[in-house]
Amino acid sequence: MGKRIFLNSKETGNITIEASIMFSALFFCIVILMYICLLLYHQSCLESIAVRAAQRAVATWSDLNKDMYIEKVSFQNNSTIQLYYSIYDSEKDKKKARVCKYVSNYYNPYKILKSNNFKVDIEVKNYLLYKKIKVSISEGYDLYIEGIMKIFGLSSIFRLNGSAERIINEPVELINNVDFLIETGKETDRKYFQGKTGSSILEIGEKIKQIIDKIKGFL
Repeated sequence: MGKRIFLNSKETGNITIEASIMFSALFFCIVILMYICLLLYHQSCLESIAVRAAQRAVATWSDLNKDMYIEKVSFQNNSTIQLYYSIYDSEKDKKKARVCKYVSNYYNPYKILKSNNFKVDIEVKNYLLYKKIKVSISEGYDLYIEGIMKIFGLSSIFRLNGSAERIINEPVELINNVDFLIETGKETDRKYFQGKTGSSILEIGEKIKQIIDKIKGFL
């Protein structure tokens, strides 16, 4: 028959202490892994919503009457329809505020962790022939180890960032702007230069062509 092994009170106490330490460490590791997974989830949400907001902003940037969710045009307020907005956009701040509101409303149902200092920045880059919209979203999360982070001189707030860029492609607006600039140039030439600007430009073009031909002759 097998012998029974009896543990004294000292050995039993050691096993209990070791088990409590191991369980606490294992539980702490599981919590950390879950928190990291939630942060990764929020990071993917920020990236996805930034891309979606940039796409919807580009689709509705030309008219404040367009709904950002379904792109339906409402004719209740026709005063917001603006021509030549690529040259000067007087309603740019209103459009930015609309995109920020869209991001907040779309993101709130997907949030799991409590965050602080949520920021949305809309940047409009105006180039010669097109505009580019950049949507940047930033959000901070508490790591709950403020004392440990202070020892190393680090912040206890971990920030997540998401951004996306899209180009505003409006061929009709480009054609209108080009026609406007051409007509403005013609009117300026007729009023102040007696129609001589066009011929001067042609003369300059001919001189440049002659110089190029001479350079080709030497080569």
